[in-house]
Formats: sequence, structure tokens, C-alpha cells
Amino acid sequence: MKTIICTIFLLVSIVPGSMAQERTAYTYLGVRPSRLASSVFLVSEQVEIELGQEQCWFNGNYQFSSMATSNQILKLGLASTAPEMIQNPEVQVDSQAIHLKRSSEERLIIEDKGEYEFSHLEKIYWLLWKMDFEPSQQRIVDVRYAVISKAGSGTKGSNYLQFKPMIVHEFQTKAWGITPEVQIVLDGLQSEFSGYRIPGYEKWNNNPVALVHVSDTAPFVRGASFPGVQSVEGWRWRLEGREHRTLEIEYNPMLTLEVESNNVEKALRRYPQSESLSQLSTFLETLTLKELVPNNNTHSEYRTGTFAASMQN
Repeated sequence: MKTIICTIFLLVSIVPGSMAQERTAYTYLGVRPSRLASSVFLVSEQVEIELGQEQCWFNGNYQFSSMATSNQILKLGLASTAPEMIQNPEVQVDSQAIHLKRSSEERLIIEDKGEYEFSHLEKIYWLLWKMDFEPSQQRIVDVRYAVISKAGSGTKGSNYLQFKPMIVHEFQTKAWGITPEVQIVLDGLQSEFSGYRIPGYEKWNNNPVALVHVSDTAPFVRGASFPGVQSVEGWRWRLEGREHRTLEIEYNPMLTLEVESNNVEKALRRYPQSESLSQLSTFLETLTLKELVPNNNTHSEYRTGTFAASMQN
């Protein structure tokens, strides 16, 4: 049993996370201008998440618009807390491929813990590029990259993985033994986590509309949490305004809902009195009702996003 976690944010300066021998969690800063005095605004973003084994792909499309009467330069970047965190990045500005420049910096991070505030330095690794804006010009940024996920263990934070110890306990307590049908179910209970963060920024509060959805890999989803945001349709969310929001998705990297449900039903036919298998069956059936309804958006309409920007007049 393994739990894999990968978390993604958007920035107007972009940040990745840290990596050791085993896959680890990553921290992102989100998309925001590194200088607040900016005349270039993020107008909209569309993000598609592709779930995969040990990594997730992010395809984002971002529309920027200059409100200035003079020329502007916007510095954008993919950012993370580890240099090798972002894999195979591709960036296009107005359909033209852009060369990315590597850089790094240290930022002071202040955490509010109620009565106390804690601060520490965090090193940020950047993949940067610049964009020139003429007065009132609009530009489109498309990004695609993969993020290595984090391997973990246990059932903490997972309504899905809890079924594994439940099944084992029931079958051991009732002395049924773990038959091949049940072992297939247990082996299939694998979980990974992916995330996408949309940071708030006061100058953009009333401007961007964000559309985030899981691609045709949605049948692998086993749960999602997006505090304060309602799903529009299946595993698809629409946000208006610019408050901090973090989406977390749990998914099975190996089995679709249909395949896993069939495995559980076979085991249930052998052990119809099993409460744990029955509960797992009901859980999967509920998820099937939430599967993402296919939409008419083509893959090319989506590119990525962990991203950040600094403005220079």
C-alpha cells in the first residue's frame, strides 16, 4: 500500500518543491506578481490535471491583460522548493515556445500560529521568462509540465484507504482467510494525492475566473477536497475572485472505478455477508455518479500552471 502526494500552485512567480531518494511532498507559492505595483492583470486561467503513476501532468492556459498606457515587462516563472521538482516543462507565449532561465532565491516565510508567529527562510528555485506588453495588450501563456508525486503510507486523510485495514480486520476476525478474490481487492487499494493551489492576490480579486478540472483520467479519482468551492460538474470546478484555495485530489493510479468495482463485486459474491466489502462497494458506486462528464474542450485549449510574476515599469 502506498500513498503518493503531489501539490501544485499557481504564481505570478513560480515555485517547485524538494526531492530526495524517495518521492516527497512539494510546496508551491502560487501565481502572483512579485512586485505588487503591477499594471498587468491575470484575466483568466484554465487548468487541466492529468493523473498518472508517480507523477501528475498539469496543462494550464493563462490570459494576461495590460491596463497601462505605457510599455510593460512582466517576469513570470515556474517555482518550486527543489530544482528537480518540475519535469519536462514547456511554455508558450502566444503560441511561440519560450526559453526558460534557471534561478533561485531565499524568501522569508512567516506562519501565523494563533498567539505566535514563526518565520523561516525557504529557498525557491525558478524557471523564468519575460513578457513584453504594449499598452492595453492581451497575451496568452500556455504551460505544460509534470510533477513527481510523493510516496507515503497509512490512511491519514483518506476515506478510501481506510477500507484496507477494515477488510483485513473483518476477514481475520471472522476467520474467513484472505482468498484470491479478496487479495485482488486489497492489492487494488492504492492511493495517490495531487493538488492545485490558487493563491489570493488583492489586485486580482474581481478579475480572474479559474476553471480547474481533471482530464479523462477522472475515473481514477477516489475523492477531492476544495474548501469553499463547489464542483460545477463531476470533477470540475469554477472559481470567481481571488481568495486562497487549495484543491486536493486522491486517486488510484492503477484501476478505474469500473475495474475496481468489478473486483469488489466478485469478492462480494463469495462473501455476501461482508460488511467491509459492502461499504467499499457503496463508496465506489457513489464516486461513479460524480465522474466527470466529457466536455467539448480539446486538449490544446489547456496548458499548465504553477506560476509567478514580477512587474517592471
